[in-house]
Amino acid sequence: MSVRSLAGHAGVSPSFLSQFERGQCDASVGTLRRICASLGVTPADVLAGIASTGYHLARVHEQPQIHAAGGTRKFVLSRTPSLDVEMYRGEVDPGSCTSEEPYVHGDSTEVLHVVRGEVTYELGGRSIVMTTGDSIEHRSSEPHRLINTGDVVAEIIWVVAPPV
Repeated sequence: MSVRSLAGHAGVSPSFLSQFERGQCDASVGTLRRICASLGVTPADVLAGIASTGYHLARVHEQPQIHAAGGTRKFVLSRTPSLDVEMYRGEVDPGSCTSEEPYVHGDSTEVLHVVRGEVTYELGGRSIVMTTGDSIEHRSSEPHRLINTGDVVAEIIWVVAPPV
């Protein structure tokens, strides 16, 4: 697929794609998902580029990072490409959120687990306060986002199956 064709499918400019490919700019999660959908791959496929070896060891300093909203860091934990599951580790600074507005992606099962901190999870128009140890499962097609309403960096694990 040409850069111009991919740009048209993903709703971005060819110059943006060129800069993104060369690491001169970052893409939002929504833009990354549109680019990946146009290519028929998952964001984890693109970010990790890991060959199938029979196992996947995700050392903390080698985990590919998805640049999300300010104050939010999201790291790929699962092997890519994976046909079964996507798994991410997140760090969300106090007062920060995963996106300005609730978003959707595909129609898979999504599980969010709060490893540390206090967050508010907006899901389908509801605000759900969650603390250390809490988990929630829902369809990824339901609008959602996470806000760190606590006073420490929140640590989160996300699992999406099958990958979107």
